[in-house]
Amino acid sequence: MIATEAMGMLKRELNCALCGSAFTCKRWFGCWCQSVPVSKERLRALKALTTDCICPACLQSQNWPALKDSSE
Repeated sequence: MIATEAMGMLKRELNCALCGSAFTCKRWFGCWCQSVPVSKERLRALKALTTDCICPACLQSQNWPALKDSSE
């Protein structure tokens, strides 16, 4: 039981706030997002849209319609 609870603290199953697709966030222990370069400007814009993780496809995307709308 304790091992199961600990694993829940290490990763989460989420739905992307931008597109709704399911993905796994491994939090601070080697999550895929740590290898994706994101500029400070894009990170600031993303933080204005969501307070949680987004999926790999959305983070790597160069075309974020929601960000375009928020910057106009």
